[in-house]
Amino acid sequence: MTTNRIAAIVGGAVLFILGLIIGAAISGGPSVEDIDAAVAKRIDAATATETAEIAKVGAGLTQLAGDLGGRLDGGAKAVADIGTKLGGDVAALGASLQGAIEKSSADHLAALEGGLAGLRGQISSAPAAAPGAATPAAAAATAASAAPVEGYGPGETAILSDGALRVFVSRLDADAGTASVRAGGADLALALGESQTLAGPAGECQVTLDAVGGGKAALSGACGAALPEAAGAAPGSIVDLAEGLRVFVSGVTDAGARIALNGVRTVTVPVGESIEATVGDKNCQVTVEGVDRGRVALGYACG
Repeated sequence: MTTNRIAAIVGGAVLFILGLIIGAAISGGPSVEDIDAAVAKRIDAATATETAEIAKVGAGLTQLAGDLGGRLDGGAKAVADIGTKLGGDVAALGASLQGAIEKSSADHLAALEGGLAGLRGQISSAPAAAPGAATPAAAAATAASAAPVEGYGPGETAILSDGALRVFVSRLDADAGTASVRAGGADLALALGESQTLAGPAGECQVTLDAVGGGKAALSGACGAALPEAAGAAPGSIVDLAEGLRVFVSGVTDAGARIALNGVRTVTVPVGESIEATVGDKNCQVTVEGVDRGRVALGYACG
């Protein structure tokens, strides 16, 4: 912009000089010295005006730089303040989330465990019924499948024994009279009328499937001092089931019992399964119906 202005001044001065020379030649006017003085005066005036305008532009640029610097400094401070506030908000949010997680209810944890159990298959086969044996549990299952009950459906959690035992229901089979549940960190397959023992926060706990029907399972449970006396025969005892049918209990585990029928040869029988024995002219079946804290409940049928 300055170069163009100077060129314009020089061009104007040249035209002015030519005008003076032509005028002098025609009219015999002023001398060359007069012309030189007039030109110098005009150039000096134009230069002073240009210098003043350049100074004005420079002052404007200086003011603009100062304003921009101030705004940048203010912006940097605002960004720093936002970062500080954001950091405080994030820290507070983290503390809030941690507190919420630590205060999560045991029901939600049980539900998560149950969901994992469902992903692992959500299948539990019912204990095999003794061939030809009509156990009380089987008869009850047939009646229960037709009638709805008050209880818990798949995906729900039962809170038993005053909150000491939480049982998540993952699957029901009303026709078979069974329920797949998760309690105490373990997956359990319950048959109707059957109780299973597990470890809980308050010591040993027992959960029982009381009824199944209408997509619901009725469950009961007890822990610690609320547990009833263990039912069944202890290891080392002899149980007379019927005339001529004697069972010696050698050992008991959570999965079943090791027993001997009318002899010294022992056989391990899982819970819900049976073994055959001949008593006189009858064929009998002895069933391990359940295990309760180191004791075994035995059933039989002869025909």
